[in-house]
Amino acid sequence: MRILILLITLSWTGLAAQSISQVDFKVLPGNLIEVLYTLKDSEVNGVYNIEVYASLDGGYSFPVRAESVTGDVGQVRGRGRKALLWKVLDDLPALVSDNLVIKVVGRPRVTVGGFFTSLVAGNRFLKGLRGEADRDNDRQITSTELFGYLMENVPYLARRKFNREQTPQLLGAELDRVLVQY
Repeated sequence: MRILILLITLSWTGLAAQSISQVDFKVLPGNLIEVLYTLKDSEVNGVYNIEVYASLDGGYSFPVRAESVTGDVGQVRGRGRKALLWKVLDDLPALVSDNLVIKVVGRPRVTVGGFFTSLVAGNRFLKGLRGEADRDNDRQITSTELFGYLMENVPYLARRKFNREQTPQLLGAELDRVLVQY
């Protein structure tokens, strides 16, 4: 068997600012692949779901999710250097490819505290509920008022504070529901 790893890409999607960098890898005896990476995280104890995918077509598609992976994979906490080990032939028993590409993906695990802290870019959600979103000064906040307030504040603050895009969405059947009266 001949394995030539052409590329390891790391990507991120989610709510909190984080990145994966300093990626190193090597093929070990026993058809194992060791991947080392650094998780940079704006929250010291942030939790991320790390997954590994494989491509056999040089990186055009990643249909194989690596299941036989141990180490810093699945739920991974916080910053720093991480390592994982993939038993490649357990997931790809007939692997003979010069075009194997590995992708490591990190997605923040959404928690209530983390959701409100990161999504609302500086607690804009809570400030809106406390009265800043009350457009007509009737001492109540509707979902439409809160959505308008978030649309005015969150995209700008997400770019300024976290250097990324963030766009609030309003979903549901009752789009003008009263959320808070004060």
